Amino acid sequence: MVTKYASRELAATTLIDFLNGKINSEVFQERFPLSLQDPVLQAVADLVWYGFPDFYTHKLSDKSEAPSEVEQLLKRAHVFLHSDLAYEWPRYRFASLRNLVLRLLGLYSLVRGEFEEFKAAGEWDVWPFFRRVDYERFAIRDEAELPAPSSGHN
Repeated sequence: MVTKYASRELAATTLIDFLNGKINSEVFQERFPLSLQDPVLQAVADLVWYGFPDFYTHKLSDKSEAPSEVEQLLKRAHVFLHSDLAYEWPRYRFASLRNLVLRLLGLYSLVRGEFEEFKAAGEWDVWPFFRRVDYERFAIRDEAELPAPSSGHN
C-alpha cells in the first residue's frame, strides 16, 4: 500500500518534472497520484488542469507556458507536497464541469463569489499552505529544486 507521504513524493516529483518541461501534460496525468486520504493531491491536480487544460498534449516549454500566477501556485504546491502538513482548505474544485457550465451560461459571478469565499478561508497568497508561517517554515529547503521563473507570461 502506498502511504500518504509516498503519494506526495510521487506527486512532487511529477509536478516538478512538469514545471521543468521534462514531461508533457499526458505523462503528468498518468503519473500524478490521487488519493481520498490526502485532499491536497486532488486540489493540485485540479489546479494543473485549470491552468493548463488538457485539450491537447503539451509541455510547459512549448508556447502554452503557465500563466505566472498559476506557476507560482504550483511551485508552492511542490513545497507543500514535501511537508507533513494536513491540507486545511475547504473543498473547492478549481476545474469542474459545474463551474465550466456556469461560466458558459454567463453566471461567472456565482463561480467568482464561491472562489472568493474559498480564498478568504485562509491566507490565499500562500495556498496550498493555510498559514504564511507554515509556508515560510518549509519554503527555504525546496528552493533549489524549483525551476527559475518563466519569462513571457501574461
